Amino acid sequence: TVRVATIVSSFPGSSPERVEQLVTDKVEKVVQELPELKEVSSTSRSGLSVVSVELKEQVEPQDLQPVWDRLRRKLSQIKGLPSGVNPNLDDDGIGEVFGIAVGLVIDGFTYAEAKEYVDDIKDDLIKLDLIFFEKDDWYDAAVDMNEEYGVPIHVPMAMMYQESSFKAQAQPPKDYILFGLIPWGRVSSAYGYSQAKTMTWEDYINATGNSGADRDDFADAIDFMGWFITQSHRINGVSKWDAYAQYLNYHEGWGGYKRQTYNKKRWLVGVANKVKARSLKYAGQLKQCEDELNRGWFMKLFF
Repeated sequence: TVRVATIVSSFPGSSPERVEQLVTDKVEKVVQELPELKEVSSTSRSGLSVVSVELKEQVEPQDLQPVWDRLRRKLSQIKGLPSGVNPNLDDDGIGEVFGIAVGLVIDGFTYAEAKEYVDDIKDDLIKLDLIFFEKDDWYDAAVDMNEEYGVPIHVPMAMMYQESSFKAQAQPPKDYILFGLIPWGRVSSAYGYSQAKTMTWEDYINATGNSGADRDDFADAIDFMGWFITQSHRINGVSKWDAYAQYLNYHEGWGGYKRQTYNKKRWLVGVANKVKARSLKYAGQLKQCEDELNRGWFMKLFF
């Protein structure tokens, strides 16, 4: 059972000393208030603060998430942080899992360059076959979505990874007013695995009758994405297999895609190409293990 989390804070353009004084020290102080804390360590680099938190072995697996949620609330209430600095507790994979921790030292790069490099490594490490073997209920939900909408599984899974990194409670960053001093809600209403906005989620519920759907439930989220991809196919004629164009529809909306608003956003075109590449990789991984996954599904019918 992993009882370690990482809190990452970006403070672009600041020296290690300023990062330590204005960010790291304040984050560590909050962490040290946890009664479940075993050890805390930190690293302050140019523009980046990383605080590692380890909990006591006495904390039961079922109690881990409430502890991290409590810590996340405390982090959101820290006073006196520089404008735009938002400590992010990474709960991806926190819980009763087995895994490895990979640490990189990347000197001489900007934060944006380092993050892109790290994201590429993370992307290579997250394999669709391993996800489905670990979470067989996710595979069942993905198969149901495929049977309902005819959407290939690898396309919404690649889009979902881009949107939330498969995090149930993913949210956009906070918005600020008064020169960035006062937090004022989130930059959008997107939430959950699919990062569906509230109004679009309501449209999905009204169209499908899935009144009990929740955005932080994987089965509901993958069904929503299957529905949305199907609508993109119906409205804009985009193939359900075309992850590139489907992601542009997902990001810009059906009207925005028709107006080709993405042509003014070079960064978005780059992200859509990443989603396409990831979907092709996921398709290959799924093809190699699909028979074995289906055998597991078949056995559930009888045992």
